[in-house]
Amino acid sequence: QVAGSAGVYAYMPNTAVNVPATLTFDNLTVTTIP
Repeated sequence: QVAGSAGVYAYMPNTAVNVPATLTFDNLTVTTIP
């Protein structure tokens, strides 16, 4: 989860302000990884 979060912040630093968006991406990453 930590690696995924870091990737999201690096990919979209502007989105860092949007906490809900980051959480959504984190969930998608977890779902993708079995």
